[in-house]
Order: sequence, then structure tokens, then C-alpha cells
Amino acid sequence: MFTGISFGAFLWLSFLMIRAFRRHKLGLEVLLSAFAFGSLAYYGLDWMRRDYILLLCLFFIFASRNRMKFRTWIIIANLVGIFIILLHEAMCFTMLPALFVITWLHTGKFWKSVAVWIPVIVVVVLCGVFKGSSDDAMKIILDYDKQKFPGIFHFYPEHLPMLLEYLNIDTLDVCRTTLTDNVYGIGPDGIPNIWAFMTMIFYVGVMALLMPFAFARGEVRGESVRFMAIILIFQLIMQIPMITLFSVDNSRDMIKWVLSSYMIYMYMSKSESDKLLGLRGLRFIPAFPQRWTAGLQSCPSGWC
Repeated sequence: MFTGISFGAFLWLSFLMIRAFRRHKLGLEVLLSAFAFGSLAYYGLDWMRRDYILLLCLFFIFASRNRMKFRTWIIIANLVGIFIILLHEAMCFTMLPALFVITWLHTGKFWKSVAVWIPVIVVVVLCGVFKGSSDDAMKIILDYDKQKFPGIFHFYPEHLPMLLEYLNIDTLDVCRTTLTDNVYGIGPDGIPNIWAFMTMIFYVGVMALLMPFAFARGEVRGESVRFMAIILIFQLIMQIPMITLFSVDNSRDMIKWVLSSYMIYMYMSKSESDKLLGLRGLRFIPAFPQRWTAGLQSCPSGWC
């Protein structure tokens, strides 16, 4: 049943994102990438698990921003945000900072922009404080062993005992292990993990930035590329704790980073995006010269 719900969420989110990309005349080709919807073919639902459900809920929050009064949106977004956190509390890195910024750009008041999201923040804190004990972890492990839950994790059943054991590991120990795997460790080929890690981020970031415009169905403005670059950089910075300390599922983290950035790009209001582009602290990110954006679209005949 859960696999069916996840697949349904994948199909619905794919439809909504394709429709939004077409409306903004962005190239659909990027959505076939492994860091977007091509992830289903590459990783499968067993690996992605609830991610498409989370991203579908996140899409609803951003897409509904300009379709209702601001106060109504705050209430509904808080409710959906709480549901997202209860499904996976680590989504706070993908969701909350973006909501803070959008609210701040609308109200111009920093502390008010934080205060309106207190319900979601409280749930994040509660999930961190009441994360369960060793006894709770053992009950889950024993219950799984009893039920056998057919269809779940059949992609790697031999790793299931190890995965369940993570429920009973101290958070600090997990952070140390994850930091070593992502940054400090040495890979089996002798290459430091940090180089592979940074190469992956650079490649995904550049492709996620350029591909929607390289295959765009209309003229590309330098400010549009700059706006996308700002959002991608911001979302990446906000997810640094997640991708360095709390997760070794880098493929899943990249998908959340890229797709959430596209959602913000497409659904932030014109007035809010203008304010964001006008911030002094972001002047180090220049608009792409017109000759560059023209070059983005000079792809071989038949590709565009």
C-alpha cells in the first residue's frame, strides 16, 4: 500500500512539475535527470521511499502561495508543514529556511517571519527531543521481524538488520560516522571522500542551473538565470547540515535540493523575487550577460 501511495505521489508530482515547467517555458529535459524524476528509474521506490510524498506536499505549499490570502496561506502551510515534519523531520532544512525568506520578503519583518512558523518549529523540536529510547527501537525491530512487511526494502534485504540498528544508535555517533563518510574519509579507490562529494555537488548544481534554460522554449533573460542561481545556492547552504552530518543518502538529498529550488523559482511572487534580486548582499552573483544566455540556447539542431 505504501509503495502504491509513493508511486501515486510520484506521478502526480511529475504532472504538476511538467505543467509548471511548460507554463514558465523551461526545458523539460532536466526533469529526466537522476537528480529529478529520472531518479525513479535509477533508484526505484524502495530507495526513494516517502520522498515523493514529501516533495508533493512541499509543492502544494509553494504553489498555493499566490492563490490565497497571505494569512490563510500561513495557516494552511503550517498544517502541511507539520505533516511533512512528522513524516521526516530532516525536511526542516529544505522547507523552513525558504519559508522564512518568503515571509520576510513579504512582510519586511524578520522576527515576525520567524514567529508565524512557530507551530512547525515546535514540532521539529519535539521530534528531536522525543526521538525514542533503546526500548522503543527494539520494539520496532521485533515488530518488523514478526510482521515481515512484504514488499518493503526487498531491494536490499541483506542490509535490513543494519538499517534497523540505526534506530538504536546515538545521534552524535551517527553524525561522526556520516561526517567521515561524506567529508573526512578515504574511498575504496584511494580518493578522499570530500573530492567526490564536492564534485557531485558542483556537477548537479551546474546542470540544475543551466539545463532548464539551455532547453527553454523562449528567450532567456540573464536575471532569470541569476534568480535561479541564488535559489540553488541558498537551498544548498541550508541543507549543509543534512548532507554533511545527518545523511549519507546523497542521491536523495540532491533530488530534494534541486526540485525544491525549482518550486521556489516558479512560485515566488514577482514582488518578492524583485526584492530578493535587489538585496545588496547578493550582488556577488551577477546576471548572466546576454551573449551567455544566448549561447545557452545554441544547442544542436533537433535538440531544442
